[in-house]
Amino acid sequence: MASYKVIELEGTRFLRISMDDETVRTERRALSYLRGDIDIGASFPGVGEAIRCRIGHQSAIRPRFSGTGELNLRSSMGGYHIFELGEDDAWVLERGAYWASDDSVRISVFRDPMLTSLWAGDGLINFRLQVRGEGKIALNTFGPVREIAVENQQVKVDGRLVIAWSGSLRYRMRRAAAGLRGHFLSGHRWMRTYEGTGKVLICGSPYWYRRILGAVAGERDETEDPDLFR
Repeated sequence: MASYKVIELEGTRFLRISMDDETVRTERRALSYLRGDIDIGASFPGVGEAIRCRIGHQSAIRPRFSGTGELNLRSSMGGYHIFELGEDDAWVLERGAYWASDDSVRISVFRDPMLTSLWAGDGLINFRLQVRGEGKIALNTFGPVREIAVENQQVKVDGRLVIAWSGSLRYRMRRAAAGLRGHFLSGHRWMRTYEGTGKVLICGSPYWYRRILGAVAGERDETEDPDLFR
């Protein structure tokens, strides 16, 4: 299994992947430079998958890197969260969260329920990435990540703060308050709700220098902006 390491340099972070006769996959155009005997390959997806990726604003092609050596991916003012999937694990990813993974991790496209997608502001039809299979995966984040275990409970989140969640959880849009008065007066209308048993990866606050840079550039705070990774 390849080795993944987050490197901090000059206020930025980038992902370094060490390979020993192994294959990894990355997001398209994620590579900065490589060292060693590594071949690059890519394949065209099926027509149906390409259409679903287009609708969901996902990359349809993700290159594979095979061999022995070292990959260094593009740096970011954000960060990366690395974790390992079990053989029977399945996770759903927020748009833009995928960055790299072992080739043994299978990537497919998952459709949100229509009403959930509509109330979340993603349109009537929205597709997300789903990953499953044994191996490591690295996610693109805008701040530190907290892993929350959920056991027959629900987690309600205001905005796109959850970057990934277990496929066993039910994702829906729910009113923040049960009563109409609380719904309209609380300031929290609709919240993303994850119900059941599983885990969620939540990013509650951006890295401070990313927040400052965004404020100087006149951008909204990621914790308020509905599209975190753009």
